[in-house]
Amino acid sequence: MDTTVTGDVNVWRSLFSLVLVFGAMGGCFYWVRRQRGFNPGAERRMKVVERLPVDAKRSVLLLTVDGETLLLGVSGEQITLLKSFGSAEKNDDA
Repeated sequence: MDTTVTGDVNVWRSLFSLVLVFGAMGGCFYWVRRQRGFNPGAERRMKVVERLPVDAKRSVLLLTVDGETLLLGVSGEQITLLKSFGSAEKNDDA
């Protein structure tokens, strides 16, 4: 009978330790998210509108950043601004 009580205490102690470890991990994850400003529900300032591959290493990207539309040439070594279209609202009216 004495072994059952000791076994029960060991099970509860193990469960408490497991909850404590997962709680600490969750707290660390929450803290890191707050420090880095990671918020998946937040509105993004930059959006890739379209990507057109030119070949295996190069592509052309059309992005909007804070309402401005940019056409970029992207390769393995560099990114080049090909054209800036200005405000997205102005482009819709034209």
